[in-house]
Amino acid sequence: MIIKNICFSYSMKDYTIQTLKSGNVKDLFFLFKKFNKKEKKFFGYPLFQDENISFKKFKILYQEYLKEKDTWHYFLLFEKNNIIGFSYIKKIGFKNKKNSTNKSPTLGGPFLLKKFRGEKLGFLLLNIVITQSKLLGVKKLYARHAIDNIPAIANSKKCNFKPSGKKYLNNEKIYDYEFVLKIS
Repeated sequence: MIIKNICFSYSMKDYTIQTLKSGNVKDLFFLFKKFNKKEKKFFGYPLFQDENISFKKFKILYQEYLKEKDTWHYFLLFEKNNIIGFSYIKKIGFKNKKNSTNKSPTLGGPFLLKKFRGEKLGFLLLNIVITQSKLLGVKKLYARHAIDNIPAIANSKKCNFKPSGKKYLNNEKIYDYEFVLKIS
């Protein structure tokens, strides 16, 4: 079972969570452009690493990521028709940079525009990703957060992620700590 679309009202506002579609390229591009430098660093996904990427180049890279659609699930959060955040899971079978198969599903996000933080929307988005993981039969879900990304670490802990004891030095020479969620 794949979650495709969820509509809900919260704090007198209407929201939609939907899966990634080829038509969302502009939504993601302009959302990313609203992130500040630190937020872009926390995001870490290769599609967004070039801060000065043109829309044309972004669109080409985006189409490449869509080809991997069977190995990951991407959820976009909209308020009315405006994208305000997203999260994803890279599923088992994803080919990593060394072209070896990743056996551990990995969480990305959630990422929200600043004005929507603190409203429990990230917590909700993370729970949708966890639910999708459970529906896919995933037993463990991993997350990596920069040591100074306190909100992401707190959100993961609220969803019962536990420190795995592993840490990795990222491109910014800052440690990312790994967390794991056992899904029953």
